Parts: sequence; C-alpha cells; structure tokens
Amino acid sequence: LVAKAMTAAQRHFRFVIVDLGVALSDVTLTVFDHSHRLALITPPEAAALRDTGELLSLLPSALNVPESQTTVILNHVSKYSQLNQKDVELIIDRKIDIEIAHDGPKPEKALLVGQLLAVTDPTSTITKGAAALAAILEGDRNRVGDHGGHAERDPEKAPAEDRSATPAQSQVQLSASSALLGTTA
Repeated sequence: LVAKAMTAAQRHFRFVIVDLGVALSDVTLTVFDHSHRLALITPPEAAALRDTGELLSLLPSALNVPESQTTVILNHVSKYSQLNQKDVELIIDRKIDIEIAHDGPKPEKALLVGQLLAVTDPTSTITKGAAALAAILEGDRNRVGDHGGHAERDPEKAPAEDRSATPAQSQVQLSASSALLGTTA
C-alpha cells in the first residue's frame, strides 16, 4: 500500500518527501527501498545522537544505502545546547551536512498566522537550512536525470523492487525526525 501511494505521488510531484518519525518499521523499510536520498534530522541530544550513529552505521551494510545518499541535518530545537557541530560529528562519526540553528519562536508564529517562514523571513536559519536541503535534492535530481533507480547503489545488492525502479522512483526523498532507531531519553 505504501509503495502504491508513493508511486502515485511520484506521477504528480517532482519530489516526494516522507517524514517517517523515529521508528524503524516495515513502512520505513518500504520507503527506503523507493528512495534516492535519506535525510536524517537529529537534535544535539545524547539519545537521538546515539540512535543516529547506529542508523548511519547500519544503512550501508544492512540496507545498501551508501553514505553519499544520506544527508545528516543537525537541528537545534532549543536555544541552549551543550553540544556543538564538532561534538556531534565526533559522536556520530560523520560530517554534518546542514546545521539549523535555533530560530526562536519564528516557526510557531508563522504557523499560527498561516504564513510560510521562507516567505516572511528569508534570513531565518530554518529558511536557510531548508534552502540547503532543497539544493541537495535538486542536485540529486539533475545528477540522476532520466536514468532511474538508485544512481550509486550496486544493482546486484539492491532489493528486487529497487532493480526495476522507474525514473520517478529515483526522485523520492525521505525525511526522518531524529534517528529512525529512536529511543527516548
């Protein structure tokens, strides 16, 4: 059902972004199989970072997702954090691709008045982070073009569904809050 819904969405949209939350489930794995890029969004908190690190080590070995197809986003949801970007990179053993600084109450205020933060405040750190992610996704789209499938995955190692991927499937994007193996502190 998830695969059918994604295929239908791919026919109508340039990008399909799926927010999967923190659970590693059958739905998550189905989305993985139909995705070209995984965006892991994590706060600088110990439990989330531990899970993000575990998932990052699992992706290439168990799920055949190369590091080049994974974007790690550090999202400072609080003004006060004991960990900076370098600390986080040491913990997860991976470079942070995008860092979004805390932006105060701006997102909530924009939501309450029904406005897009990117339109009302183009200098917002959230707007800049979204623009950086959009640039990565657009670069993927341009690089993959009409070749279809997962541009950098080894087709012999990919799941059977992956080997017959259509051009639209190569443009599916994935967003995850915190780490997908999430546990709470």
